[in-house]
Amino acid sequence: MQLDVCAGKTEGDFQPSKGMLDKAQEMPFEQLHEDFGDLKFFLALQDLFQTCGYNEFSWRDLYAPTFKRLRLQLSAVINLAKFREEQLKVYAELNEPVSLESSAPQ
Repeated sequence: MQLDVCAGKTEGDFQPSKGMLDKAQEMPFEQLHEDFGDLKFFLALQDLFQTCGYNEFSWRDLYAPTFKRLRLQLSAVINLAKFREEQLKVYAELNEPVSLESSAPQ
């Protein structure tokens, strides 16, 4: 959910492309390269956290998370989501159509 809100990613973005699957079949030990979903998910999360200003995200955070780091990461994502919501309000206000009748001098 947060990836969709903050980074515009959906589950479909984590599916391997046909080119990736073809390349995996050409590699030795092709069964090791069957699932690209974890890699794509990790790269999307890493990009999200860089956008949030948290540049220390690693594989360890997915497979052996600690309370302290998870709290920092969640805080960064929540702050980004709140900032985005505020900016969307400002953007919507700036893009409201201006009626010519109300802006004309009387």
